[in-house]
Amino acid sequence: MQAQNTATHTRAHWEQAKKPFVISFEDDKNFNEPLSLGVYAQLNDATQEECTALSGVVFIKKGREYGCADRNASTTDSTALVYACFPYHKGLKVQDTLQMKAPFEDQLFATESERNFTNATNVKMKMQSSMAKLRIKMESDDVRDILNSLQISGDEIYTEGMYKPYKGLWISKVMNGGIKANSHDILLNNGRNYDFYLIPTDVKGVVNFFAKINERNYAVKATLPPLAAGSLTQLILRKGKEGLTITSSWVESKRLLLEPQPINAVDTVKVGYYLQKEGYISKRPDSNSIALIIDTDGKHGKAIALQDAMGSYCFSKKPITSKMMYPTIDGKRKEGVLNPSKEDGIEEENTIIYKPKMPYSEGCALGYQQGEVLTYKLLTISSSIIDIITQAQTGITLPRKSMLEETLKQPGSYVPSLAEMAKFYYSLHPFKGKPLMALGLKDPKGEYLTSTEQSNTSFYMIDFDHGIIAGGLSKQYAKLQLRLFYLF
Repeated sequence: MQAQNTATHTRAHWEQAKKPFVISFEDDKNFNEPLSLGVYAQLNDATQEECTALSGVVFIKKGREYGCADRNASTTDSTALVYACFPYHKGLKVQDTLQMKAPFEDQLFATESERNFTNATNVKMKMQSSMAKLRIKMESDDVRDILNSLQISGDEIYTEGMYKPYKGLWISKVMNGGIKANSHDILLNNGRNYDFYLIPTDVKGVVNFFAKINERNYAVKATLPPLAAGSLTQLILRKGKEGLTITSSWVESKRLLLEPQPINAVDTVKVGYYLQKEGYISKRPDSNSIALIIDTDGKHGKAIALQDAMGSYCFSKKPITSKMMYPTIDGKRKEGVLNPSKEDGIEEENTIIYKPKMPYSEGCALGYQQGEVLTYKLLTISSSIIDIITQAQTGITLPRKSMLEETLKQPGSYVPSLAEMAKFYYSLHPFKGKPLMALGLKDPKGEYLTSTEQSNTSFYMIDFDHGIIAGGLSKQYAKLQLRLFYLF
């Protein structure tokens, strides 16, 4: 009886001494939360019950710490070695390995840095990535370019490997072909980043970049430094007249872990949806929304910026032309007022009747609706295109800002033609039906630039306060408002 009482007392004492394990992280702002972590405790002095409770369990964020999600993970063994990894792998032990194949995702593991004992055993850990990240950004002069596919391969680009998740170790690695980007058949100039998570390397190596743009194949290669775990190597690839080139590159030894990826929330794009940063689409506006979709085939189309570009702009700082001139607005008048009411008292010779479906010829200013073409021609013909790109990248500004500079700063944007701006005006002041009203869309006020030229030295503007269209404005000196349009 005494022996039984002693055993019972000892068990009760051990139960009181058992403490739950909780985990916190150093520099937890360096990765996004909450995570579903896999946690494994290697116990030195514990019961089988305790071993089971702390063997490959799921920990989730609870307040400022991570705790066990589905059981009472506690033990008296304060010397237990604790391991953590992300993502969680059910049933996996510390020494177990997994075969991983590209495309990879970020793989995280944690090492212990500190331990405190209060009402719980608080293990402070440092989260690290076992992957290197290669980030590619694509650019070109032509906003219409479509990136059909992007693939990388090279001497140190591995596509398979054996991996220990709890220790973040790559045991073996195999090179077998290349790795393709997940996104395809999208606008090349939308500012999107193409991220490749790669098995780290200890030596530099040649990397080949293969891009299919507008159904044509392009390639360029570069020698990259060793791709260290947790690092970020970034390159900008530009498609130009000479083909595909690398315009800049840099390396960051430390990066954010598990960066959030924007999600295309819709399968089919519809008019009235919103264009997000980097070309993604959402049904409702949010802080990432930049434009309202006004035309689409279900996948690609056009959108109007939700608000004006900041400040006022001139057409160009130097005498430039797309060589596409429209000497009259509608084939008859050089200027006029769009759809005035009788109360406005506008004389007939200054009245312009406009509806989006009216058969205006593409040879007149109200008939040509491809501002993206005009913008591209102005950019490529401009003798100052290199200066514009440099200013856009360095942030250098001069007293007069040109509309072309702003388009280069806003990926996927272009300066609309007069016909596109007239259609926008009509949607706000229709003859019949409801005017265009959308959340976040600010009504244009004042006089606006267009990419439609009247001559080598002048262009057409549109006044949204009064519906006035006028030509003869100086390209270099007239400063007006700018409302960008976007392709997606």
